[in-house]
Amino acid sequence: GGFKDIADLLLATPSELSRTCRIAPQEANEIIARICQEQAQPPRRLADIVADERDEIFTTGDAELDTLLGGGIRTGMIWEAAGESAAGKTQLGLQLSLFVQLPPSLGGLSGAACYIMVASRLQTTRLEQMLNAHPMLSPSTCSLSNIQTVQTPTIEKLIYVLSTFLPQYILTRSSDSTSRPLKLVVIDALAELFHDIARTTTQTLVERSRKISEISILLHQLASRYRIAIWVLNEVTDVLARDQPPDNAAVGYRGQAMWFGCANSIPGEDRKEASLGLAWANQVNARIFLSRTGRRRYLGEGENDEPTLIRRLSIVFSSVSPPASCDYIVTTQGI
Repeated sequence: GGFKDIADLLLATPSELSRTCRIAPQEANEIIARICQEQAQPPRRLADIVADERDEIFTTGDAELDTLLGGGIRTGMIWEAAGESAAGKTQLGLQLSLFVQLPPSLGGLSGAACYIMVASRLQTTRLEQMLNAHPMLSPSTCSLSNIQTVQTPTIEKLIYVLSTFLPQYILTRSSDSTSRPLKLVVIDALAELFHDIARTTTQTLVERSRKISEISILLHQLASRYRIAIWVLNEVTDVLARDQPPDNAAVGYRGQAMWFGCANSIPGEDRKEASLGLAWANQVNARIFLSRTGRRRYLGEGENDEPTLIRRLSIVFSSVSPPASCDYIVTTQGI
C-alpha cells in the first residue's frame, strides 16, 4: 500500500489505510491503535524534560541577563535575536562566541563557535577589544582561533554549510582530542538572504516559506543531534497601522502577531516586528527583541563623559523562561 515505515502509517487516517491496503475499516483502526500502544512513551514531567542532562548552559557574561534567559544560553535550541540596526544584535553574537569558550568553572562549555556571515565580515577588532576589556575573559581561556568563520552569500550556500560542511566539521573536531567541541553556531543575519526578491508575489512567498522550512529543519537537526546552541540574528520591519476589527470579529494576523512578532514593554517598541513572518517564527524556541530607546544616561563621573545610549532587551517568547524585559548598554566589555 506504499506505507514504508511506522511514520507513514501514523500519518494516514484509518479510512486511507483501509482503502489503500484493501482491509476492513475496523482492522485499520486496530492496526493504528496497536502501533500507538507499542510506540507510546511513558509520561515525563516538564521539569525533567527541561533539565535533560544532555542540555548544557553557558553564560552570556552578564548575571542579570543569564537570569532573564533562564540561566544562560541553553544548547539544543534555536535562539533568535531580532532588532533594528545598531541595537546590539551583532555585539551579543560576538560576545557569546567568546563566552562559550570559557571553562565550566567560569560558566562556559570549553567549546568552540562557528560564525556564519551573510553579507558582512567578522569583526575581529571588536572581538579582541572585548577579550581584553572584560574581566571574565583572557587570552588563556579564549581565542579567536576557536571561532570558525564561514561566508554564505546565498541561500544555497547556507543550506550546503548546514547540511554538509557543519556535520563534517563537528565530527572532525570530536575525533581530535586537541580540538574544542563545537557548541555554538551564529548566523548573521538570516533575513539578508531574502533581500534579492525583487517583487513579492504568491509564488515568491511560497518559495520563501519553503526555503525557510528547509533551513529550519537543518538547524533543528544540528541543535538536537549535536547538542549545540543556534543563535540567529534577524532584522525587523515596520508595523503598518491598520483599522482595528470590531469587537465581535475574528482576530486577524495583526492581532495575533503582537504575541510573537514584536515586543511591547515600552511605548513605541511594538512599531517594529521580526522579519520572515510566521513561517520562521514557528521554528524558533526563543525570540529576543533588541531595540534602541532613545534614552541616554550619564554613567561616568567625569565632566567630559558623553551620555550612554540605553537599549532595551525583551523576551517575546521562550521555551525555557517567561516573557521579561530589561535595559542594557553596550560598552568596551560588551553587553
